[in-house]
Amino acid sequence: MVPKRLLAKSLPETGPIPEGALFTGHAEAVLASVELLYPAVLDGLANLTGLPSGEEREAFIRCVRLAALCHDLGKANSDFQEMVRGDASRQSVRHEALSLYWLQQTDIGNQFFRSLPTWTSLAVFAAVAGHHLKYPDPVERVGYQVQYYCDHDDFRQVTRRIREEFNIEVEDLPRQTIQLDAFGNLVPVLNAIGDRFSLAEDRLSEQDHLWIAAVKTTLMCADLIGSIWAGTDQDRTMNWVLASLQKTLGAEDLASVVEARLRAFPPRPFQLQVRDASSNTTLVRAGCGTGKTVAAYLWAQRRAPGKRLFFCYPTTGTASEGFAGYLHDPDFDALLVHHRSHVDYRLLPGMPQHQQGSDEACELAMRVEALEMWPVPAVVCTAHTVLGLFENYRRGIYAWPSLCQGVFVFDEIHAFGDRLFSVLLRFLSAFPRVPVLLMTATLPEPRLDALKRLQSIRGELQLIEGPPEREMAVRYRIGRSDATQAMEQAKACLQNGGKVLWIANTVSRATEVAQLAWDRRLPAELYHSRFRYRDRLHRHRAVVDGFATGAPAMIAVTTQVAEMSLDLSADLLVSEVAPVPAMIQRLGRLNRAVAIPEAPRDAVFIEPPSKNPYAQDDLAWEIADKWLTAVSLPGGVSQADLRLHFEGLAQEDEKVPEVHPCGWLDAGIQSRTTGSITDPGFTVECIREEDLTEDPAEVAIPMPFPPWKDALSQWKRRGFYWIAPEGTVDYSESRGARWVK
Repeated sequence: MVPKRLLAKSLPETGPIPEGALFTGHAEAVLASVELLYPAVLDGLANLTGLPSGEEREAFIRCVRLAALCHDLGKANSDFQEMVRGDASRQSVRHEALSLYWLQQTDIGNQFFRSLPTWTSLAVFAAVAGHHLKYPDPVERVGYQVQYYCDHDDFRQVTRRIREEFNIEVEDLPRQTIQLDAFGNLVPVLNAIGDRFSLAEDRLSEQDHLWIAAVKTTLMCADLIGSIWAGTDQDRTMNWVLASLQKTLGAEDLASVVEARLRAFPPRPFQLQVRDASSNTTLVRAGCGTGKTVAAYLWAQRRAPGKRLFFCYPTTGTASEGFAGYLHDPDFDALLVHHRSHVDYRLLPGMPQHQQGSDEACELAMRVEALEMWPVPAVVCTAHTVLGLFENYRRGIYAWPSLCQGVFVFDEIHAFGDRLFSVLLRFLSAFPRVPVLLMTATLPEPRLDALKRLQSIRGELQLIEGPPEREMAVRYRIGRSDATQAMEQAKACLQNGGKVLWIANTVSRATEVAQLAWDRRLPAELYHSRFRYRDRLHRHRAVVDGFATGAPAMIAVTTQVAEMSLDLSADLLVSEVAPVPAMIQRLGRLNRAVAIPEAPRDAVFIEPPSKNPYAQDDLAWEIADKWLTAVSLPGGVSQADLRLHFEGLAQEDEKVPEVHPCGWLDAGIQSRTTGSITDPGFTVECIREEDLTEDPAEVAIPMPFPPWKDALSQWKRRGFYWIAPEGTVDYSESRGARWVK
């Protein structure tokens, strides 16, 4: 039976039907949300790209408003109306496809787009198709049919609104029986839309692709706001959105952050050079402990007033440390964002209460995680939070109004995998006007060349080297040894009250070393990635606090996690041989407490029994061997020596970065989160069945693939976590996890 009123959203269990849940009410709510968003988005596009012209602004506004009114027309079908009322569990066809069907079958295109640029019609079709990131439909639905209520009064009310809003004639379609198979009436229409995109591809510029993506992304944000409207006070929601979009940094905000870190000392000349960088793209290449982060906030103090700051790190650990060290208690709203940040807020000492302001409207943002960045002018996050936009990651999509107003710092870019670095290049080329600061300890020449190639788009790449007095200071005395001799050297250092950092390439070898230290009753802490996340936070803090000035002697046994997330200064470094960039990062944790040390400290490198977990490529290991020989000088070496000797070696193993197509800009009518911005890994996120009553983010463990054949195909999942059956994981809060053999 045809319902009297069409719904767009599920109904509350009790009470009257909210206007925003109705088919007509939701269309109006999304249109109103678009009206709130597009001024900020257009101003943001000027910040990112220098666009738009007056004509393009008007075209964008018309497109996103039309998309708002017609994106959910396809919900006027029998299956969806039964499902939203709880009378059915599945749809025979997704509503986006039916909305596209209406757009294609009416003559609206010939009237609406006639005098507009080519990209406009594609933008509306792409927005309607992709506003749930599920087009084409990932579920195969063949042989089904559905009633499309094109003649319903509510449907006609929305189409009448389109006529009035844009002063065009829209054909009224009769009720349709949509049949989804090779001989049905839907597939040919959708194929014709796909052909429209294919034929137009050669005529589209990079800016056209950006306009199409901007229309779709703005619609998705407006749809989210309109959906929230369905269950809340509309005035309250509107006021929250308006207030959030106006939140930017003032000139004085970041000054307090800088002053707190400088502790009444003046900025170093190197830091002032970074602050005064005038290029849209600045690359700071400086070793660990040189004051890069303070320099970055000085840079942002000049670049971010009236805008927002995104400070991006490669890992959750480095993001959490960066937030806790600089923005944990500022005089303005700041936020830590990554997929486990709510755990950090709850468990890390010294973190602020996780909220975005104190007014009543901010409760709304707390309930909708996707909007958490809107009312916050300073965000510390993983690089994936920002760059994920380019592969349609939802957090990036819904951060769009904030990203538009941003300036960006990307730290430790040497740690970006090939794919993530490629997406960074696409970000820089797609947004040529946005101010970006890149920071690294070292950068292979092919990657530096890739950044220089963007100068024709972004202007000069300004390269700033670290402070020469620190970079040239003799800091390390490097040698080779074996594990037995290294342990004796570590023991002697501990007896003198020193701090030892021991880095193994694998978790199993780190655990073996820690056990050997415990057997000898040495004060050892084990820290690697294979702990439950909450335990990993405690392990991290135990190591950092153990290396604090005045703390007793300690040996920290770690893996690659020490290369970036540990801000400490060791008196002795013991490390397995690894690729050169990794060894340079590890050396950055040795003798870093003072700018010019009185004497170099020892770094001992031992040969690992295997090349795991690194690539087996012989050339990379030959370069590592040559580099170690070159820097093993009796008098010691500096950070500059480490980099120069590396750059002086042949780097045939380093791939020339490629800029790959991305889903956000290059997928045409398709809109899915299918691409990845990280390189393939060798671990899976698991939860022990014994921990199922806990918060999954707190107890998740990154584990190597299970040793049993086809295990994952038989295991259950909770979200994106695999549930390891009871008894398959041996776990200790002090040693971590391992598969039970």
